[in-house]
Amino acid sequence: MQSLYEGGDELLKPNAICYNAVIKAWGRNSQKNSAEQAERVFRRMTELYETTADEELRPNRVTYNSLMNCYARSSDPSALSKAESILNKMQTSESKRDQPDTISYTTFLNVLAKSRDVNKATRAWQIVQDME
Repeated sequence: MQSLYEGGDELLKPNAICYNAVIKAWGRNSQKNSAEQAERVFRRMTELYETTADEELRPNRVTYNSLMNCYARSSDPSALSKAESILNKMQTSESKRDQPDTISYTTFLNVLAKSRDVNKATRAWQIVQDME
């Protein structure tokens, strides 16, 4: 789609909705490297947004939630730290559209529950308290 747009087809300009759909699709895919593929799409989206400053390409809450969902389905040992990094980014964002919502916290709790973190119950309880 991006290459067609760059080739001159103005009607095929990708935006955040397009990228979010692809990230979501990787999250529903059962391939072992699905989270890595979703990260690749996310990096491309972020790179395009940063180089063009096109607000239509700006990652948002849906982007971050979809990426965290990929980590929830991943067997990657670093999935928890990656999801935590995303949640922290959302929590510290000045933009209201990037602030975590119930889906964000629930998705993070899902990643946490599937992790091997020995303190996951304590951490999960802290997240629930933070939500209140």
